[in-house]
Amino acid sequence: MTLGSAELIVLLVEDDPIILLDTSMTLQSLGAARVDAALTLAEAEAFVNRQRPAVAVMDIELRDGTSFLLANRLQREGTACVFTTGHGAELPIPPDLQDLPVIAKPYDPEQLRLVLKPYLERRAS
Repeated sequence: MTLGSAELIVLLVEDDPIILLDTSMTLQSLGAARVDAALTLAEAEAFVNRQRPAVAVMDIELRDGTSFLLANRLQREGTACVFTTGHGAELPIPPDLQDLPVIAKPYDPEQLRLVLKPYLERRAS
């Protein structure tokens, strides 16, 4: 089942290259027209500075810091944000971001689809 529209741009921030590639392909199969895949916060910021994504899927803990500040910025700019993490409850999420969906790693494509479905369907309508 594909979701979304031809205009859907997703920012994917993940520091594990294998997870990045796999998730990028999954997002495209779900209907993303383009997936901007970043291994670092610096790369993610560069993508956001060029064009605002509709949805951002971000690993919480990256090699160059956490994605919390980027999530705050993206939310202010109207981007829907979803966190992923392999650390469970070990890494506390700031109070202003606790309402965002969090997907625990490892996750499967169906989990990703279920969490992203409301954002992708909103974009398609």
